[in-house]
Amino acid sequence: MQDTTTHQAFKTRRRWILLACLLGMFMAAIEATIVGTAMPAIVAELGDVGLLGWVFSAYMVAQALTIPLYGRLADLHGRGKVFSAGVLIFLIGSTLCGFSRSLTQLIVFRVLQGMGAGAIMPVSMTIVGDLYKGAERGRVQGALSSVWGISAVIGPLLGALIVSTTGWPLVFWLNLPVGLASIVLLALFLKEPSTSPFAGAGDGPSGGYQAASPAATVTDSAWWRHRVIIAGNLGSLAIGAGMMGVIVFMPIWVQCVDGMGSAGAGSALAVMSLSWPVASTITGRWLAAQGSRRMAIAGGALLALGCGLLAMLSGASALAWVFAGSALIGAGMGMCNTTYVVSVQSSATHHTRGRATASVSFSRILGSGLGAAVLGIILNVSIARHLPGIVDPVERLMDATRRSALAPGDLAQMSTGVSAALHQVFLFGCVFGFAALAVGWLFPHKRRTAGGTQ
Repeated sequence: MQDTTTHQAFKTRRRWILLACLLGMFMAAIEATIVGTAMPAIVAELGDVGLLGWVFSAYMVAQALTIPLYGRLADLHGRGKVFSAGVLIFLIGSTLCGFSRSLTQLIVFRVLQGMGAGAIMPVSMTIVGDLYKGAERGRVQGALSSVWGISAVIGPLLGALIVSTTGWPLVFWLNLPVGLASIVLLALFLKEPSTSPFAGAGDGPSGGYQAASPAATVTDSAWWRHRVIIAGNLGSLAIGAGMMGVIVFMPIWVQCVDGMGSAGAGSALAVMSLSWPVASTITGRWLAAQGSRRMAIAGGALLALGCGLLAMLSGASALAWVFAGSALIGAGMGMCNTTYVVSVQSSATHHTRGRATASVSFSRILGSGLGAAVLGIILNVSIARHLPGIVDPVERLMDATRRSALAPGDLAQMSTGVSAALHQVFLFGCVFGFAALAVGWLFPHKRRTAGGTQ
């Protein structure tokens, strides 16, 4: 009877811990899409469209650089302390971002925000990886990844609402209550033992939990050479870069070329955010039975197809094609991300799981930062080539007042030039989609993990 009561109490505590992780993921997820939706309004007010890519790159590079550190600290000093410290830094950066008076200031504060964000996703996933194992881990990680998509549905729509009513600073300040709630819940319910009760036999290539010994130190130095971990990191690098074509540049297409407002851009991103959680949930349930190779290849194929659809856009293409590309990319991201995370976690022991999980997040964020920078350069160079001598064509097309003041001939010329430039951006984005597809073949055809056969 006492064992039953204790087990039930633990399950209740585990649910609250999971909620804290979900809130942290929600905050990180809504940050990605809500800022993307608000960027046209931010650029229209602050100017300097040439720095647009750096608003995202600065955040993501800072996040990527701190992820390995947080992963190591989480393994050494506990997940809860590291998670809470990262959230606090993130909230300070978010507050300052809302007070920015130039794009340069915003970029500086986004660096601070990114330094805190480096702890949120990887440590949240590590906590869940500790609490669940086997096929249950796949289902819960799929649900955790789904929250990224579900919360991102709210992000674009909420971003559009905020921009049109209270102003863009609120998109950053919304993080404050969510982040504080996650810290409080984790402090109340996460009691970290010296060893994880869930790191049982068969959980990782060397079998269960290993104490900190010379043999374990050798494992620490070699875990990253594992084939699944290599594949997961390469794939995360590719999908992170490919995702930028949607989050950063698709809203520009919708507003500049199709002539839709911020609500249209938010709707286009929401399509991706809807397909992401559906694909994540399906992957979490099917991964153990179908194996990591099949799921990674399927996800890569969807991502490549979605990127291909965006690359085929020309002129004022039907908005349905934009939505279709967004949906396929979201589904591919959901399948790939869940497959990579669960496979890598199952290939690591308890005392290296923080670093293993962090490596996947590091690769995805690094890919996102590099992707945003590279695609931003392509956009700027292409605009300069197609619209020589025209000052700030993107800002003039995105700002409703300035757009309505354009003569019909000038409007047509700018729209055509920006369309051609974005076509080059999406075409280059296809490289990332096909890279993710190729990475899927690196996963073993059959492999026993804690979750079953892969």
